[in-house]
Amino acid sequence: MPAPEDTELLILLSTGLALVEPDGRMQWLNPALGEMLDVGSRTAVGQNLSALLRYPALLPHLARTLSEGRAFYLRGTAFHVGRGRDLVADVTMQPVAEERVLVEVHPLTPDLTPAATPLSATLRGLAHEVKNPLAGLRGAAQQISTERGGHPGFRSS
Repeated sequence: MPAPEDTELLILLSTGLALVEPDGRMQWLNPALGEMLDVGSRTAVGQNLSALLRYPALLPHLARTLSEGRAFYLRGTAFHVGRGRDLVADVTMQPVAEERVLVEVHPLTPDLTPAATPLSATLRGLAHEVKNPLAGLRGAAQQISTERGGHPGFRSS
């Protein structure tokens, strides 16, 4: 079986990819980037990537990538994409042949710290409900102990 064409493999990736001219116009993009930008590939080709990301500072970064001949990275950058949606992503810009830049967009998932998950919120609520009655029982035990004059059978902790 022959190896698939490079483009066929790039289309299958979940990483957003675009081949961009020095002026920011996209020559090619894969479906993953089209989905991130809420735009079809046919519509996006020829458009300026910085306009679709609503990030004007992208153009100087593309120029720097080409002038220095090395990769440039944007970490955790917020973009405003189609239909008013926000996208936070890491972006890598790599110079390639013929004065073009390969742009990779890696979306970042929201921070799922333990405090941010729905299960954690449920468990915190349950712990609160268990703690309240126990505090009431402890208070009642202390009151009984005080009323009995500190009877040895009752201890407060």
